[in-house]
Formats: sequence, C-alpha cells, structure tokens
Amino acid sequence: MTTARLRLAAAALIGALAAFWFFLSSASVSSAVEAGTLSTTVLVGVGLASAINLAALVLAAVAAYYLPRGKATYFWFVIVVLAANCAASLADQFGVVDAIYLLVSLVAIGLTIALRRRSLRQLRGEPAQ
Repeated sequence: MTTARLRLAAAALIGALAAFWFFLSSASVSSAVEAGTLSTTVLVGVGLASAINLAALVLAAVAAYYLPRGKATYFWFVIVVLAANCAASLADQFGVVDAIYLLVSLVAIGLTIALRRRSLRQLRGEPAQ
C-alpha cells in the first residue's frame, strides 16, 4: 500500500469513527431525553463530553492525513485520541457495538503506526518496502 493510500485509509477510518461516535452519542442522548430519566445537568455533561470526543476524533482524522510530513506531534495526538477511545469503549457495559468500535479503533492505531513508520523511512530517503 502506498503512503498516499495508507494516509487516506487512516484518515477515513478515523473519520468514520467520528461519524459513528456522533451517531451513537446523539442516539443515546435523544433516547435519554425522551425517557426523561436524566437530569438537565447530566444531559449537558454527556452532550459536552460527546462533543469534545467528536472534535478530538475529527482533529485526529486531520492529523492522520497530515502525518507523513514527519511531525511527531500529529502522530502522538492521533495515538492518544484513539487510545482514549479504546479505553472509553471498555469503561462501561461491554457489548457488540463496543467490540466493533474497539476493533476498528485498534485497526486505526495499526494504520497510524504503519503510516508513521513508512513516512519516517521516506523522510530518511530509504526505499519503500
């Protein structure tokens, strides 16, 4: 896989995680509002946490796209955001949706690491494998 395809795959996968997170958090907040089971303070807190996570995932997708430029900051930002999402999927009840989200997050971490290794080789002038 070329660096350009690897970069697009990592960014697209992280973007898909962001879209999935947005759908999941929107559905859970709206179902809690309809049921009337949560107070306004809790709903605002959940909504704010979901918005922060969504923004972090979108920024991680952008950072993954620009990763081949050799910036270590981009790489570590993407890894930290994806690792936090892995931890978040394990934090509460673990079900099928959590398992799928965890697997996709781990694949995104693997793609990001592969992209970082390939881009570092290219920056050093080594031939691509």
